[in-house]
Parts: sequence; structure tokens; C-alpha cells
Amino acid sequence: MARLTGESSTDSVGGFLGIAMIFACLTLLGAGAGAALGFVVLSSGDDRKPRDEHPPGGISDEHGHKGDSHPVPSVGDGSTLVVRELPAIVVNLAAPERSWIRLQSAIVYDPSALPHPDELIVNLMSDATAFLRTLSLAELEGADGLRRLQEDLGARAATRSRNRLKEFVIESLVVQ
Repeated sequence: MARLTGESSTDSVGGFLGIAMIFACLTLLGAGAGAALGFVVLSSGDDRKPRDEHPPGGISDEHGHKGDSHPVPSVGDGSTLVVRELPAIVVNLAAPERSWIRLQSAIVYDPSALPHPDELIVNLMSDATAFLRTLSLAELEGADGLRRLQEDLGARAATRSRNRLKEFVIESLVVQ
């Protein structure tokens, strides 16, 4: 066919190489643009205040002291509230079989209203573990399921503490 049109076979090889060079240039251009965008996004995050990293053994306060609770200034009456992380709870769900949940939570309380929270924490952990074992996966699905879980655990914590807890906070929830 090349002989009929007057083209040689070297012209078709040159056309293929030209197209391949165009694709290679476009690929390099796209990679460069992606790298530049990534650099801009990462460098703009450096302007923010760095996040406070907590060591695995507990929470450090602003002075570097390790512990499992830290004070948070209250907005209203000037009293100080304390946020205390609870140990993680890992239990099997009621249904389906072989499904489990890991709940990481914290409590917020006023130390003047609850001077010795350790007994309460043991009871809260026991109540939450027993409650989570009765749940099914369907009850936890979606934002509504998470809201109901937060309300149920918060109500149980308020009842157990005789309304001395300010809040029961779900920090993380993993269901598998």
C-alpha cells in the first residue's frame, strides 16, 4: 500500500514515534503538574499550628506531664472540666456472628463534683461492654446508628454517675 501512495515504510515508523513522543511529553507534564500541586497543598498545611501528639502511655498536659486526663477550661462559670480517656473496649457484637466492635471513648467531668472517678470508670466500662454485646451491626449503621449509640452510652453514663458527668464522648469506633 505504501508503494501505491508514494509513501515509504520509514514515514509510518516516524509517525508512530511522533505520537509516542507526544504521549510521553503529556505524561511528564501531568506528573510535573501533580507533583507541583502536591507540593503546594503540603506546604500550605505547614502554616497551621502543629497538632499536639500524645504518647501512647497517656496524655501529656501543656507542661509535658504524663497522665490519663487533662483539664479543659469551662466556658460558663469559670470552673475547670477534666477530659479523661477511657481504655478501649473490644467486644463481639450480638449479630452477625464473628463481627466485633472497638470503642475508644472519654468522659468529661468537673473534679469538684466527681473527686474520685476511678470507681465510676470501672462501672462505666462494665456497663458499656455489656451494652455493646447486645447490639447488632444493623443498629450501628449510618449516622443515625452512631447518634443513637452516643445517646444510649451517654444516658447510661449519666445514670451511673448520678448526673455528675458532663459528657460521654465517643472518640473512635471501629466495626468489623
